[in-house]
Amino acid sequence: MKTKDFQEKGAALFLTSLPLVTLVLYGLITTVGLLSGGAWGGIGIGGSLLLVLLYGVGHKRFPTPDRFVALFVFFMLSAALVSCFHSLVPQASWRETLKLATILIPLLVLFAPPLQEACLLPERWLFLLALLLLLGLGTHNGLLFYLIQEGGDASVYVTKLNRGLSYGLLLLWPLVAALWGARDPQKKKGILLWALFLSVALALALTRSRASQVGAVLAVGTFVAAWALPKVTMGLLGLVGVGSLAWPIGAQYAFAHWQAMVLKIPASWGHRVEIWDYLSYRIFEKPFFGWGIGQAGRLDWRIPHENLYVYTTQPAAHPHNAVMQLWVELGIGGLGLYLFLFFLALYGASRLRLPLRPFALAAMAFAYALLMSAYNVWTDSLWAAMALTAFAFVVLPFEKNGKLRDH
Repeated sequence: MKTKDFQEKGAALFLTSLPLVTLVLYGLITTVGLLSGGAWGGIGIGGSLLLVLLYGVGHKRFPTPDRFVALFVFFMLSAALVSCFHSLVPQASWRETLKLATILIPLLVLFAPPLQEACLLPERWLFLLALLLLLGLGTHNGLLFYLIQEGGDASVYVTKLNRGLSYGLLLLWPLVAALWGARDPQKKKGILLWALFLSVALALALTRSRASQVGAVLAVGTFVAAWALPKVTMGLLGLVGVGSLAWPIGAQYAFAHWQAMVLKIPASWGHRVEIWDYLSYRIFEKPFFGWGIGQAGRLDWRIPHENLYVYTTQPAAHPHNAVMQLWVELGIGGLGLYLFLFFLALYGASRLRLPLRPFALAAMAFAYALLMSAYNVWTDSLWAAMALTAFAFVVLPFEKNGKLRDH
């Protein structure tokens, strides 16, 4: 009997620790994660595994993830696996597929409803998270300002700061949504919200990440539109998702007809246009099966416009665009996966009640900007940032008038 009581107490202890572990997880990404964007991958994946382990020990079973998210992960890994058989370098594609599995499978548990319910955070911790994010933003801004003053604005560490900021701005939306609806007799939330807005404005002014700047504009515009015209905004976002499939055609047209304008835009964006141009031709060489996961960086950049390129002198490490990368590496199946993920996120946002929906759609617009202009699709920190943002829309205490919102 004593042994049984001890086991029950131990199980209860594991379960009651889940909200605290969740708080630590978000505390780390709002501080350490803002200073080094790559840390989001290890923190997110490690935190997910710890949460599911604690839940499994406490309940003597593991939680079942949402079936639609599980299907997406299954189809993504299946498409990556198939691409290995016709890859330029099969061994490299096998490694990339294995790496992708170690990213997506652990993060999948964050979409298990029983785990989400067990990790709900009490409202008294919300203000602590906001203060930690303020601390992270303040430290980020101070370091970036120092590096710029010292002439180190192109250093490797600035790149880490840029990535950390872009992920932090993604997570900002569920946190602001929670603060917006929180009960606060002392009116602390107004001060915190203004402090967050000012810190974010300063970070966007200092950052060298134009993807974050563009994403912030898109996110704010989407938020305002979703608040005023929710149904119209949802429909327009759906059109944007489908219209993005034409990105390769648009890239070819832009380079062919607006080359003079391309030379006038910032060099980093001009380089992207050149990358998208040559990769669009590689896409149409193997449109159905692609070149294999992880192979975009090995494709020929010379044909057909080598003599016209100003910034491109070698193959790009990755396309800086999710549609281009999924199509050129996984073929037509990659486009299906892109649409699956896009409309899965849109469906998830549509299930939220109206007070929360504009925040979710704004986060989605910001993620879209990052996916279409910045990072390698197979980056662990990118997947962790998107998964932890979605998780935050569930576990943060969204309250209004003292009643828990249906989310």
